[in-house]
Amino acid sequence: MIGRCYVAVELEKKSSTGKTSAARGKTFPEISYPFVWTEYKNDESMVEANDQMTLEEQRKERNKQRKLKARNAAQNVALDAAGIEQSTAENDPQVRLKDMLRTLLTAKLADGTPKYTEEKAREMASDLVGEEWAE
Repeated sequence: MIGRCYVAVELEKKSSTGKTSAARGKTFPEISYPFVWTEYKNDESMVEANDQMTLEEQRKERNKQRKLKARNAAQNVALDAAGIEQSTAENDPQVRLKDMLRTLLTAKLADGTPKYTEEKAREMASDLVGEEWAE
């Protein structure tokens, strides 16, 4: 019997932080959440872990990507035709308020603690932008 040559599965641990202020049909003050995942360092590790996609899985994934791309393009055409603009800081005071709030909430004191409470930051954002909160 000939021995099998093993390639060590090399994984790299990665981490990031996500933020959201809308989910599950609700809007709320922005929350942050850390998450961790591992990535293969090289192709050999993926093969050794037997984690490659079959041709059928590749085809399904590519078709899903193509459908999503076509859907997004058609949605943009329909929204443009209906006169629905993307809300930006330039055309929507509520977006300006939210942007200002995010900026104020990133301000930290020398010891790393937040400089403003959410309530104070909302009040300051409203004063600075000259607009009241719609929500």
